[in-house]
Amino acid sequence: MTRAEAKAVAPTSPGGTQTTYREALREAHRDALTRDPRVFLMGEDVGRYGGSFAVSLGLLEEFGPERIRDTPLSESAFTGAGIGAALGGCVRSSRS
Repeated sequence: MTRAEAKAVAPTSPGGTQTTYREALREAHRDALTRDPRVFLMGEDVGRYGGSFAVSLGLLEEFGPERIRDTPLSESAFTGAGIGAALGGCVRSSRS
């Protein structure tokens, strides 16, 4: 299999267009953030950098730094932050 053949593309949608997994993940995050003001995204480099493979690219500008949060490279730190946010009524959407 060549690299071109291995390109990660989601199945064709009913409308007949193809969406990459990256685009599908970004749209899922955007949908969750749009629907519920308690939802926020946090993870390493999800804000200014745009996340791994640019999955969260543009979300910082769209939703602001209160809802798109970069975390330190410490799983225990942002796990604790997520637990604290849940106790405070927020819904966390972490990049994994």
